[in-house]
Amino acid sequence: MKKINILISVALILVLAATFSYATSMPKLHIELDGNTINLTEKPIIYNNRTLIPLRGFLERLGAKVDWNSQTRQAVVKTKDVEILLNADSNYALVNGKIHYFDTPSKIINDRLYVPLRFVSSSLGHDVDWNHLNRAVIVNTKKYVANHKLSKIKSEDEFISLLSMNSSLNNYVLGFTRMKGMAPLTGVMESDSAPMNAKSNSTAGNTSSNDFSTVNNQVEGVIEGDITVTNGKYIATTSNGNELILVKVNNGKQEKVFSKKINEYINELYITSDKLVVISSKYIRPDYIDKPQNPMPIKELPTNEVVKSIKLGRMMYGHSMTNILVYNLDSDKPVVAVDKMFDGDLKTARLIANNLYAITNKYINFYINQPIEIDGILPRQVNNLDGAVYTKQLQDIYYLPGYVAPNMTNMISLNIENGVSNFDTYLGSSEAVYANKESIYLTQTNYNYYFTKMAKKYLPQYRNTTNIYKFAMKDGKIEYVIDGEVEGTILNQFSLDEYNGDFRIATTTGNRWDENNLQKNHLFILDDQLKEVGSIKGLAEGERIYSVRFYGKRVYIVTFKNVDPLFVIDASDRSNPKVLGELKIPGFSTYMHILDENHILGFGNDAFEKNGNTRVGGFKISLFDVTNPQKPVEKKSEIIGVEGTYSELRYNHKALMISLDKGLFAFPINVSGETPYVSSFNGAYVYNLKTDDFSYRGKISNVVNESKNYGYFIKRVLYIGDYLYTVSDRNITSTNIDTMLQEDSLEISK
Repeated sequence: MKKINILISVALILVLAATFSYATSMPKLHIELDGNTINLTEKPIIYNNRTLIPLRGFLERLGAKVDWNSQTRQAVVKTKDVEILLNADSNYALVNGKIHYFDTPSKIINDRLYVPLRFVSSSLGHDVDWNHLNRAVIVNTKKYVANHKLSKIKSEDEFISLLSMNSSLNNYVLGFTRMKGMAPLTGVMESDSAPMNAKSNSTAGNTSSNDFSTVNNQVEGVIEGDITVTNGKYIATTSNGNELILVKVNNGKQEKVFSKKINEYINELYITSDKLVVISSKYIRPDYIDKPQNPMPIKELPTNEVVKSIKLGRMMYGHSMTNILVYNLDSDKPVVAVDKMFDGDLKTARLIANNLYAITNKYINFYINQPIEIDGILPRQVNNLDGAVYTKQLQDIYYLPGYVAPNMTNMISLNIENGVSNFDTYLGSSEAVYANKESIYLTQTNYNYYFTKMAKKYLPQYRNTTNIYKFAMKDGKIEYVIDGEVEGTILNQFSLDEYNGDFRIATTTGNRWDENNLQKNHLFILDDQLKEVGSIKGLAEGERIYSVRFYGKRVYIVTFKNVDPLFVIDASDRSNPKVLGELKIPGFSTYMHILDENHILGFGNDAFEKNGNTRVGGFKISLFDVTNPQKPVEKKSEIIGVEGTYSELRYNHKALMISLDKGLFAFPINVSGETPYVSSFNGAYVYNLKTDDFSYRGKISNVVNESKNYGYFIKRVLYIGDYLYTVSDRNITSTNIDTMLQEDSLEISK
């Protein structure tokens, strides 16, 4: 027995000796980057069998910029292709706006942020491996390859994580962070070709084979809705925003055949030979929870079961839905054929042949660290005719890469002939929208980390960029294609265009009050993968874009500060667009309308200097001649009124009725004649039009009694045959085009 004990003791001694020998000779944990061992001031550690590395020390070796936000407790990693947003003590991060998880959370150790090496390296597109014998983490750098495939929300936790991280960033950038009482960790990130008249992008002159006016559309064949429309037989309009009115017309005579007040705000109307489409918004009050017998004031809700199914959760805020109605116009008494509701406020819509494409935005009342009831925000489609309800589940919702606003965007398609509809939902918001017959482009302002030495320590700076999301339209369906990004922000839908498969976009960067970051303007040309192939940068420093118009190989940009520069740009060489010419004149154009390849009408305002300041004057019409693009000229101009003169046309192109075929254009206007901001006339101005000239024809007022003029101000001008029809909330007046004398006046609403 004694001998056995001695043998056991000897064996134990040998094992311990071997273990000690291995431990003393075991290599230290280290990182090999592209075959070279790198030395970090703060060493990597093993935690939960994962290698954690000091974020700044390692990633700066990879060429990344690393910063720490002491207010949001977020680290930001920026390379040319990738931006990572990472919370402290968290097991997920945003990589180019997409959420990524890792099994070991980030840690703050000795005032340094440690993160899983494999996650960070692979997020930047590099290969990571582990050599067990040498205790070496092997990192081989590779060129980053973007993944443009959209991701769906996998769980409720992921949904809340996306909103939380982006809300923190949004609050920080906008300067009203709610995360008070969080002491900054000041040491965490210490340093260790087509023809000119291509129809893809312009409705030059708004020519039509029918003898009635159409909505002033941006793109030919892509119909935009408006508050007053006609098919030559009927005029459909709205009164006070909530009354639908149908008027039958014949040679200047009018008859009101249909009217209906609805408890909704009417956004847009569309009309064809036999269909009338009405899109309206409905605000649903939150008090319906305590009133199940009348849960929301929506007309014709079928049953209490449907009411229960479309409850939006016990939220403290109201909610909006968009109602799409399609009427048959087989007789003077329209009949409802389609009546469907979709979550959110209408952003915009387009009618292409028989397919209506609509985009709605549903805001999510989300606050960090506040509970949210998921069932209450799931998007729904309600068929008011049969009571059917379809609810989009959280796992069926995509989220758009880039900054994710607390918002859901619904992409809706509806066939106005058979009523078949589809919709997809994307977490994120949509701002300006461009559409042609094949594609829809959504844009969204993004916050992009911007490294500058001017930034205060632990308070990183961000600059605005524009995310672009391309969707294909085919056979009544909308499918996501790809996304891209450019620096700067856009003005409106006319800042966007597609031509020969390329996407073109004009943006403004900077701030007019920041001498270190003055405003500049840019034109970008992107290929079908939304990658930049050409650009012009730095136009008109100190000014911003006031209007843009694309027309085939040409691009026209107006900027403004004290004078109105019109830039004529040749984009025939997609990789090398060039400014051909520039014209500087007083005032500015906020909307440009192409007449032909050599002539443009501009609508905006005059401007003048007074007491050292630039003042906006009367409403201005300019005819630009760009026959010689190197020397564009203002061939003719007219200024209506003085300061205070206003027309909706300044910001809404649909307020313009224009037809080269008819030789006319007209628009509503409120004129301050001699005294600034004192109205002397409210109605419409009418002009004769040729491609190279325009002249005043006359003016029309719908006001019957000057002392009781409310509701009689003209909001739209149409033509049908030989008559102009001026439409107000209270009446429609017909005027003979030849004589400019009134033919008829019809009261349509009280």
